[in-house]
Amino acid sequence: MKKLLAVLLTLSILFSLAACANGSGDAGESSKAPPSSAGQTPAEELPAETEPEIKDDLPEADYGGADVTIWGDTFEYDVFYNADLTGDVVNDAVFNRNNAVSDRFNVRLTYNLDASKWRNQQELINTVSAGSGAYDLALGVCCYLSTSALAGCFRNLNKMDYVDLDRPWYMQFVNDNIQLGDKLMFAAGFFDMPSMARTLVTFYSADLAEQYGIGNLYDTVREGKWTFDYMMQVSEAVLTDLDGNGQYDEKDRYGITSQWDCIGFLYPSSGYSYVTFGEDGSLSATVPTENVYEDNALLYKLLYNADYYYSGYDKGGPHNYDNMRIAFTSGRALFFLNQLFYAQKDDMREMGSYGILTPPKFREEQERYGSVSSVFVTGIPIDAPDPDRSAVLMEALEYQSWKDVKPAYYDIALSQKYVNDPESAEMLDIVFDNVHCDFSYVYSGALNSTDISLSVGLNENYASWFEKQNKAMNKMLGKMMEKVAKLGD
Repeated sequence: MKKLLAVLLTLSILFSLAACANGSGDAGESSKAPPSSAGQTPAEELPAETEPEIKDDLPEADYGGADVTIWGDTFEYDVFYNADLTGDVVNDAVFNRNNAVSDRFNVRLTYNLDASKWRNQQELINTVSAGSGAYDLALGVCCYLSTSALAGCFRNLNKMDYVDLDRPWYMQFVNDNIQLGDKLMFAAGFFDMPSMARTLVTFYSADLAEQYGIGNLYDTVREGKWTFDYMMQVSEAVLTDLDGNGQYDEKDRYGITSQWDCIGFLYPSSGYSYVTFGEDGSLSATVPTENVYEDNALLYKLLYNADYYYSGYDKGGPHNYDNMRIAFTSGRALFFLNQLFYAQKDDMREMGSYGILTPPKFREEQERYGSVSSVFVTGIPIDAPDPDRSAVLMEALEYQSWKDVKPAYYDIALSQKYVNDPESAEMLDIVFDNVHCDFSYVYSGALNSTDISLSVGLNENYASWFEKQNKAMNKMLGKMMEKVAKLGD
């Protein structure tokens, strides 16, 4: 908006100058400036300041119309990779990104995507192991693609000349925490926009917040006081037996609605990792501190012993995604803690006023707010026909997505189309500056399950649970690193 106003002001000045040059005004005075008041001369107009454009610094290249095929395990997120011009701001940005990269390097991009949940990674492993050279890039949700990575399917991005992981189009905090020794077999960046859609946020009903006199929750975040203790306190005050039947059911009003895996997945948002990285490149299970035990008790109470919590589903229980969302959109829940993707649902967009907050801190002294995402990642297959070309195109797609698709989804779609107030965009700045994805989740296939990465909040006695898991986890981590040591670059 500031840039737009600056442009309009500049145009206004130019038009005025043109009018003077053409003799507009009183005869004989067109070339004479009027005297200024108090003996001052008019200040010289300075051009509007603009930030220098950040570029990817890739070399010029013409790949002669080569066919480039990208394998993708995408579930319901195909639109972030391959889309047609539809008039939808996100679809059009994705379409234009693909065209921009294709035209710049003279290639034909083809996406081999699968919307099943999820494609068998063995297909990719078999294709790459056979040395077919079928794919130039491969992408998907990290915990599944890691199976292919550990099978030796990907090149080490740390050794690829044209991939610059320090640039802003990569999620650096995520990438720093998913390395295997000195190897990064795939990376999270803004080409993989599902990572944004799958990031956990706190939706809140502005109508209920006003009705119960809760105050400005954005200020609560800004003041560093948005914690789980605070969230649970105001949630308990909202709990209401609307139908007066003496029990809390799906017809009543709750403080919080969510699901067990979202709550269990949240703990790394505090900066905690279930895996400790040794200086020698070794990995070990992180020994819990007293804070971990306290936070586990806090979340366990929320999930299993709080009347003001309405569960989308419990671990091992039947799913009721719709009931959970509808409890929020119908004004029967103050908070809805879930993926940002829900903002795209029709009933969310059509409900009364709501906003978006970061997930809460676990305690006020926590250094910063954070969130978690089951991120998507992209890698270069070991048998890619031209690895340098793949690296150039990966960098270009990450850059062009950061430049064009991220603003379309975030600055335009989220700020104007899906979200009802501008302050939510400020909250999203905080969220996306501090997205976590724990090593234990990314490589959960090698660790046999996601139980570790979802553990805090789901175990009544965390100390006892960890004691049983510790030895087995360290053994699995050791075997995984032995396998990694044998992988090439």
